[in-house]
Amino acid sequence: MKPAELRMLAEIAGLIADRDLAALAALKAESAALAERAEALTRPTAPADGNTLDPATRAGAGERWERWREEELRRIQAERARIAIAEEAARAVARRSFGRQVALSELSGKTD
Repeated sequence: MKPAELRMLAEIAGLIADRDLAALAALKAESAALAERAEALTRPTAPADGNTLDPATRAGAGERWERWREEELRRIQAERARIAIAEEAARAVARRSFGRQVALSELSGKTD
């Protein structure tokens, strides 16, 4: 293969590696956002005025709030599990594409 063709392949491999790394970063960001949401749902909701009852309990919706909160936490955890599986697959794809980029860069004599 000609050096120019190898350089072109290395550039394409670099673009593919960037795309795969961006997909992995997007999954990590999505997981982090869900983790923040879950953490917010587990924070105590007592008001700052020193009252020991949270607003939902004072309004008479404490049980409904608890059921919704627990269901929402289950949904978030299920979504985080789905993302973790996708993240692992994306990590393998990114690792492979990055390896291709490095190998083609070395073969073409290009250093980044």
